[in-house]
Amino acid sequence: MKFMIYGEQANLITHPRQFGKSTNLSMLYTFLAPTFTEEEKTQRLSLFKDLRISKFKWFIKSNFGNWPVIHISFKDLNTT
Repeated sequence: MKFMIYGEQANLITHPRQFGKSTNLSMLYTFLAPTFTEEEKTQRLSLFKDLRISKFKWFIKSNFGNWPVIHISFKDLNTT
């Protein structure tokens, strides 16, 4: 996650179908994207409380809900 947040380049994640790309991107969105209410912030933060990342308080303080995220899915795109 560190290279995605602090890197100076855009990241393109490509892997075969069913590899977990959407799941990982949804997790990043949930962690990084700004929240609009305290209730939403508390709810999102609770999703990470039992995970290893919760031990890095400094990382959570400086990154949780602090980054704009553009999340585009091409799942339903018909290319034929």
